[in-house]
Amino acid sequence: VTSSCTSAITDSANEEEVVLTSPSSTADSITTEDDYVFRACYADSFQGAIAAAYAKQAGYAKVGVVYCAADTYSKGLYDSFSAACEKYGVEVAAVESTASMDVQDYTNQFASLVNAGVELVYAPYYYDVIGPYLVTQARAAGYTGIIMGADGYDGAPSYVVEGADLTAFNGVYWTNHYDPADESALVQNFVKAFQDKYGEIPMAMSALAYDCVYMYKTAMEAAGSADPAAVRDAMADNSLTYECVTGTFTLDESGTPVKGATIVSFASEGSEVTTTLVDVVKELPEA
Repeated sequence: VTSSCTSAITDSANEEEVVLTSPSSTADSITTEDDYVFRACYADSFQGAIAAAYAKQAGYAKVGVVYCAADTYSKGLYDSFSAACEKYGVEVAAVESTASMDVQDYTNQFASLVNAGVELVYAPYYYDVIGPYLVTQARAAGYTGIIMGADGYDGAPSYVVEGADLTAFNGVYWTNHYDPADESALVQNFVKAFQDKYGEIPMAMSALAYDCVYMYKTAMEAAGSADPAAVRDAMADNSLTYECVTGTFTLDESGTPVKGATIVSFASEGSEVTTTLVDVVKELPEA
């Protein structure tokens, strides 16, 4: 599921010639050309750049960042966001970091970002940091601007500490892999089946995991074989098209999907947190 866990086993997959398809390992380094490792998600270099492009298009000229320097996912997103900000002419006025994903207090970081006068903060962490700690502490520190992150935000409100002010999630945006409200039959059939079985709307990780199975099925059918080497060759064929819940796409030379991203936001009146589709980005804009 995560880049750090997947990176620990990619060498074994290649040595044993077993096809490894990750639903959600977004670090750029996970997939490389001519190997047995593929994925259903886009890469961090694309996801971070989408956030920077949004900041530019929405008119946020001065932004800040808080990220985990020790985490592959968080550091990779910071790097791609920062590089894209330079490309799009967005000033990164302040950068704060943590040494671990286990940090539970972000007050000092956001106090510094408030002093820097930034209008948007890019904070690439996971749901178990965003929900109980980062968002509510950012608001408590006096930061009222946009907080933006990546696919790790999906499901964050369910981790909020009981009694916390849910309106803190207003103005929180993130990039995601699909919109469960998408009206396409493929999406709606999946969402309905998932809800019927589990009683809740599927997160992006569920949709991506579902897509992994059907990517492998498509590759087996194209290869006419279940032999791992044959399936690997089929998945390495950049002309093979996958029709999935998270989009219709081909894979690039590294085994990463060529597809767009959605930008969604949280909204709350206090009793619950809902999500709203902000935009669907097919490709990165020119500088």
